[in-house]
Amino acid sequence: MLDAFRGEVLRKNKKKYFYFFRPFFIYILYMKKYLEAKLDLPYIRAANRALISIYVFFS
Repeated sequence: MLDAFRGEVLRKNKKKYFYFFRPFFIYILYMKKYLEAKLDLPYIRAANRALISIYVFFS
């Protein structure tokens, strides 16, 4: 019951969080692309994938 309630609250607040965090996500993704081009480190690529999955979850 509590889980369903929490899911409902999350669904209602998801858009709000998405619009609040969007500039941060765009900035971080841009920085990741820049760092990837300069350094090409595998853990940066992994972090990029994680960020994209979080971004997709919130959108």
